[in-house]
Amino acid sequence: MFKPRSSTSKELSATFDRGPAKYFHGRGDVFEKFDELTRKSEQVKGGSTFIIQGAPGVGKTALLYECEKRAEKNGWHIARIKSGALWDKEKMFRALGFWSLPQLKELSLEISLPQLVKGRVSISKPIRAETSHGSVEKRKEPLLLVLDEAQRLSKSAGLSSDRFHDACDLLESIHNGEMGKSVILLAAGLGGTRPAFRKLGISRMSKRCFVELGPLEKEAERAVIRDFIVIDGGAKGDPSEWIEAIANRTHGWPEHIVSYGEAAKDLLRKNHGKMSAEGLSVVLKYGRTGQIDYYKGRVEELRKKHRVCIANVIKDIPVGAPFDIDIIEDTLAEHFGGSEAKKLVDLINEKGVVDQRDGEHFVPIPSMHTWLVENYAIERE
Repeated sequence: MFKPRSSTSKELSATFDRGPAKYFHGRGDVFEKFDELTRKSEQVKGGSTFIIQGAPGVGKTALLYECEKRAEKNGWHIARIKSGALWDKEKMFRALGFWSLPQLKELSLEISLPQLVKGRVSISKPIRAETSHGSVEKRKEPLLLVLDEAQRLSKSAGLSSDRFHDACDLLESIHNGEMGKSVILLAAGLGGTRPAFRKLGISRMSKRCFVELGPLEKEAERAVIRDFIVIDGGAKGDPSEWIEAIANRTHGWPEHIVSYGEAAKDLLRKNHGKMSAEGLSVVLKYGRTGQIDYYKGRVEELRKKHRVCIANVIKDIPVGAPFDIDIIEDTLAEHFGGSEAKKLVDLINEKGVVDQRDGEHFVPIPSMHTWLVENYAIERE
């Protein structure tokens, strides 16, 4: 019986939610905005913050990599940072590449005669600026700071006042183009990303520098599916029937496109590119398995009783419709207590079980909404 082979680490790096996409199509509107920002930044020696916000599995990380390539091609230095680098000068210093050999002039060497005789050399800590802001100023060429999982900035409320001030100072200088050179912070995260930036003082965001990422458009979705079938699978003949059948299950969601695409690729390779109705049925079966595995991964930290409680709340909400998160929190509090309810709401936000947009919450993937209700909703007595 056919089973898709397990993915290697190299293949996993090509999935949409954790690395560059193996096949990338669409998102032209995003590239138009991003390219415009990089051009203007070079012209005025300034910059800003470019935020990509969206639900898990919608392709944010893959889009970051594509934006990186475009900027790097135009001579920008790329530095991938974690959220802590905004207030931790050592993390920023290393992210900017100042530990590399060309930057040895940044280090102070403490070498004594006895050490040389014994073959030991002591290198003290590098000379740093006082803050992350100062480290960013050291880079002379146009600089693109890339921050994934940016919703984690919401945890900055627990920082010391000094570190919080340092992060706010750096973000404000970048956002307002006050670094004295071309610097852009390219950030991507879940629905809590924009509110997280607000907590750090970035409240005004241009529509040209903010993207609410949704599913792929129909043409781009089918182009990606075609690449998996034709390029990877070596399909012989017209793949249109397979493409349409898969697209009817994926609804433009990149994470799901990968699930079905990998299944199609493996089966076609096994069958030397031959397409058949039976083969398509197998692909749809294993693609669906990949979808469900993805959903299970999103709720794995929730106990079954928590999933049941959440499913019973959303079962009366139309698929894709917004709702007030307080409804879920109040229901959880009723069953498990207020403190646990708060932790659970934070968890389902962090895991992307629910996402937020313009102050409203919703289950971001329609098929995941259906899966939760079908598997965990029970009738109340």
